[in-house]
Amino acid sequence: MGAKESGHNHSAIAEADIWNEPPGTRSQSRYGKVAPSMNSSRTVFQSIAHIVAVFLLSLFWAPCELLAEDLNLRHLGDVMQIVLPLAAGNCALRNHDENDFAVGFVTQSLTVLGIENTLGNQSLSQRPDGSGHGFPSGHTAAAMYGATSLAKKCAPENKSLAFWAYGAAVLTGYSRIDADRHDLTQVVAGLLVGYFANGFSLSA
Repeated sequence: MGAKESGHNHSAIAEADIWNEPPGTRSQSRYGKVAPSMNSSRTVFQSIAHIVAVFLLSLFWAPCELLAEDLNLRHLGDVMQIVLPLAAGNCALRNHDENDFAVGFVTQSLTVLGIENTLGNQSLSQRPDGSGHGFPSGHTAAAMYGATSLAKKCAPENKSLAFWAYGAAVLTGYSRIDADRHDLTQVVAGLLVGYFANGFSLSA
């Protein structure tokens, strides 16, 4: 009788251990049931859902004249400079990496502002429309920062997410050229600032 009770207690303890495993682990009970686990794919899908949701909301908030122009590329660039960092920040928050994300984002923002204000109206910083303070492209830098954070830190194993995120950042840069707000050199500089700003963190 004592042996039966001991065996029953041991089985109960083992079952409890399975369901109390830390997030991110996978185990099976003696009945073949898989214990709940947290994995990166769930975080990826949630981040993508946020991207879609914010983009759709932006369509309702867009000025009527932009909607009348079939959601032109300029509007897309305006949206993606917000959507990509927002999705990446949401993922960083879920992964408890919000401090490093904030440090990198502030770094890229200050870098863009510092260079733009230093160059002012010099030829390198002149926009195609004739105005100044165009080097580097701030829209492109912000979008690229968000894309790189999603691709390298949120879900580094997800190649599809990296493809779409980087593609959206490059499209943001193209939209700035199409709108005569930046030239190719300014856009490439923005891409580089956004990409390398991900290397700055509190733990570095």
